[in-house]
Amino acid sequence: MTSNQKWSDVLVISPGLESDHNVGWHRILHWVYSTFWINKDQLLCFSVIALFILFNIIGTRLSPNKAAWTIILILMFFFDRSIILRTMLGRPFIFSNIVTLILLKLWFIDSKEELSRLIIYSISIILLSLAVWIHGTWYTFLLLPMALLLTSQIKKTFELTSCILLSTVIGAFMTGEFNEFLHFHLFFLRKFITGN
Repeated sequence: MTSNQKWSDVLVISPGLESDHNVGWHRILHWVYSTFWINKDQLLCFSVIALFILFNIIGTRLSPNKAAWTIILILMFFFDRSIILRTMLGRPFIFSNIVTLILLKLWFIDSKEELSRLIIYSISIILLSLAVWIHGTWYTFLLLPMALLLTSQIKKTFELTSCILLSTVIGAFMTGEFNEFLHFHLFFLRKFITGN
């Protein structure tokens, strides 16, 4: 949103879900909109193109086989176009996907490529905090430590979970609405799990 409207002024939303869970992304878009004096169509193009290019650059750079990344994208287009189309929506969940790709590389790298733990923690906390601020759905990142746990990497599981929880607090503070942000996500998560 480029104005100071509330979500309830723009959309019909269930009670309790009125909070903007993409605070950071909307602040970034507002900054681009007001700084570069672009119109709403250009802002939409920026959102779609920038995230799509960033996703593919990161995916290509982190992939052990550059051609494999392209081949997988082509196969996904033929077998499930919805996956590819979702990367072209210009929505902030794509940023969370980018962060997930980087975290997979950082936490699941070979020991011969191992970075120092401090560097891994620092990069993880910065990226996760940005993802929480931009996209909001911090709990989806908990799938990564679950994968580590399934491979019996208890220490890494604890470390990554700690990074995610600390980043959630930092990202919530970055929104400027700490209590509302956490309340919204816990309320939404409970509603999603229980169906009530």
